[in-house]
Amino acid sequence: AKPEMPAPREIAKAPSKIASQEIPTSGLTEGTSLLTELDTKVYTGRRVSLEFQNADVQDVIRLIADVSKLNIIVADDVKGTLTLKFIDVPWDQALDIILTTLSLDKVQHGNVLRVAPAEKLKKERETALANDKAAKQLEPLRLKLINVNYAKGDEMSARIKNLLSDRGTVDVDTRTNTLIVKDIKEHI
Repeated sequence: AKPEMPAPREIAKAPSKIASQEIPTSGLTEGTSLLTELDTKVYTGRRVSLEFQNADVQDVIRLIADVSKLNIIVADDVKGTLTLKFIDVPWDQALDIILTTLSLDKVQHGNVLRVAPAEKLKKERETALANDKAAKQLEPLRLKLINVNYAKGDEMSARIKNLLSDRGTVDVDTRTNTLIVKDIKEHI
């Protein structure tokens, strides 16, 4: 006796065109700015074609390092797997998409690219800004005398105040039409 073969089933064919949907920009939140940047950024890297299934993210980034000729350091807390297929995509665009997908970010110092979780790099940037602000608060004030020609010192002092730091001051010696500016070196 012959075993009976199951009846063939019809496979539904998918439409040949994929419809795209416009996302209204009015509903975008602050967190979507990175996605907007991906659309507007011009990518100039060498074009690559990549296809991976359940590949370790560190291995994929290592491959991009070989293609880009950059030194890439990946933080220990960068973990995860990727399934991707890129055909003829600039390597820098592929890297940005991979990093965005896994909530990662990068910082470039010369020809060294550092990859870490976005939150970690954000905290580092905030700490650096706070340290920079604290250093400016401790920096000694400098004094500069600026002789003004073809204008009145009183009128110029209002314009100069907008350029000074929080600690900066400007006084006017009306007798000599001189501005007396006191501020940190960067703002003088």
